[in-house]
Amino acid sequence: MIVNSTVAAVLATAVTIFVHELVHLVTGIVLGHGGTLYPFGVIHDGSLTDIETALTAISAPIASLVIGAAVIAALPRPATSRFGQLFLFWLGATSFMEGAGYLVITPMGAGDTAATLAALDLPLWVGFLAAALGVALMFLGGRMLAPHVVRMSGRDRTISWAIAFHPWWIGTLVSLGLTAAYLALSSADLADGEVVAILSASTALLVLGPMSFIFQNRSPDQPRTVITSGISVAGVAALVAMVAVNFALVSGRHLG
Repeated sequence: MIVNSTVAAVLATAVTIFVHELVHLVTGIVLGHGGTLYPFGVIHDGSLTDIETALTAISAPIASLVIGAAVIAALPRPATSRFGQLFLFWLGATSFMEGAGYLVITPMGAGDTAATLAALDLPLWVGFLAAALGVALMFLGGRMLAPHVVRMSGRDRTISWAIAFHPWWIGTLVSLGLTAAYLALSSADLADGEVVAILSASTALLVLGPMSFIFQNRSPDQPRTVITSGISVAGVAALVAMVAVNFALVSGRHLG
């Protein structure tokens, strides 16, 4: 269970970041600016106006929050495979955290929301309000995920830790290592703040898993829905394919 949930967590992290960056790219294209897609970010063509900078920056965190909330709300899915349940659980968690996490680091001057504030020339206190909202959303995300951990584990503590705790720290180390490899191999010219934001995202995206334990005692008992008898070959294959795509993007892919 630890292996399957960790594979699901790392795969969900990669998919979340990929979709997040695609939103940046598509928003720029809609505004008339092509861009180069990397596994950790997008560099837009030309000189963006302040409004265009704000729109391209804030579009992805908003999309991540909406996608995360929608996936979590759609759980449980009875027709979903065992690995599919784990993947959707982590996809909801990582997408929701992608949006909330950027809000949290706004006052630090790094990340999408900080870029939005700078482009709009908003005061620093707005950044602290954004950070407070981000923290509140993190606790909300943990509360939303708690019933699903109970449902998948049947309130078996060993299984719940295998689903939502151990994959958090193992998956974070794996994702952080992959991100560092992408950055090391890429020729993209990134500012220090951008590197900090990228690494921060890889460090934080899985944290809603263990945060769900705060609220599990408030969740009603449910029959256990995830029982595995072996490692998911399809899950491992999907993760390998996603990592291969990201390594293919380290030199950048121009679109638009």
